[in-house]
Amino acid sequence: MKNHIFSFLLLIGLASCSGNNNAEQLNSINNSVSFEKIGEKILEIDSLSDYRLFFAQPYNKDKENLLLSFAFNSKTILVFDYGTGKTIERISFPNDGPNNIAGTIVGFQAFSSDSLMITTNLGHLYVSNFNSEITKFIDLDPESIPGAPSFRANSFPAHLKNDKLLLDNYFIANKGRPMKISVDLKSDSVEYFQEIPEEHIEGYWAAGSFGYSTSTINTKTNEFVYNFPGLDSLYIWNSDFTQLRKEYAGTSLFEHPIEAIFTMGIMPTPREIEQKPLTRGIYGHIFYDDTKDLYYRIIGLPISQTLLDSDDEIKSKTRRYAVMVLNSDFEILGEFKLPEYEYIINTEMTFFANGGIHFQKESTNEDEALIDIWSAVQ
Repeated sequence: MKNHIFSFLLLIGLASCSGNNNAEQLNSINNSVSFEKIGEKILEIDSLSDYRLFFAQPYNKDKENLLLSFAFNSKTILVFDYGTGKTIERISFPNDGPNNIAGTIVGFQAFSSDSLMITTNLGHLYVSNFNSEITKFIDLDPESIPGAPSFRANSFPAHLKNDKLLLDNYFIANKGRPMKISVDLKSDSVEYFQEIPEEHIEGYWAAGSFGYSTSTINTKTNEFVYNFPGLDSLYIWNSDFTQLRKEYAGTSLFEHPIEAIFTMGIMPTPREIEQKPLTRGIYGHIFYDDTKDLYYRIIGLPISQTLLDSDDEIKSKTRRYAVMVLNSDFEILGEFKLPEYEYIINTEMTFFANGGIHFQKESTNEDEALIDIWSAVQ
């Protein structure tokens, strides 16, 4: 499937401000950890860009503490001074000419000022520098395998090692579909490998981000930790993707096991397509906090059928979210419900930086992005 539909990606959670800086603690081990709001951030955005930050990621350049994000409406990567919250640079790409990027940008990641990797809905990889100069183009889908190979530093990051870029390769899980791509940036060759776990293939997991995994990199062990929306266990690959293990990390907040939304071969009704995914719990992001050696797993709670059938425009369509805190051995230290309907939580806009999860909020000022920062406190 070559068309990348962004509405499939959004797991939206919005909200009433409670003014509470602590999440609702539901389960803990010896009260060893709490989950608290540790700060707020306002980023100044010019009138040409949306107040929402997409694919945001920290970037350290010449000891500066920077933050990068993407503006869809202008095909521009914004560079912020994280400390002051001001935009200090714009990396824009024209609509034609040698530095044009065809299609819709669906993810980017900065490894250096000369290695800005960008993927599009057409299955293309572009390598650019911070001067908006395209230095390389690679077709990631030469064998026409369905899906738009992609990466997002905030939710399923790529990994650059010895001139090889490792990234994900699936939209909706199908049997026989490789889940990883290795791109040799010297020879421009593309290798497909690593099958999707069998448990995730049975049934139909689409709608919202049900079709995607999210991942994080443990910077101490160089392991890749994968979180699948419908699976309790986390899957851990070593740095060379030659060894795989899984660790159970299921939440106590789901009353029933997660099941596939639809059965293959049966056409659901439009109402079922809209409502049924929201009756299932999901596992959203997985983040690694290298300062505390902890993992954060975001959970989307199911919506009751009563609320789904109600006339409440927010509660009938938006989930409540919780965060699991796990130690380096994937043991659960605590589970915490976030304030209701306060944040926009999805695979495009939620990110980890500077020791905390950054949750974006709705803003009445189109020139400002509002963020609350949450972290485990031990």
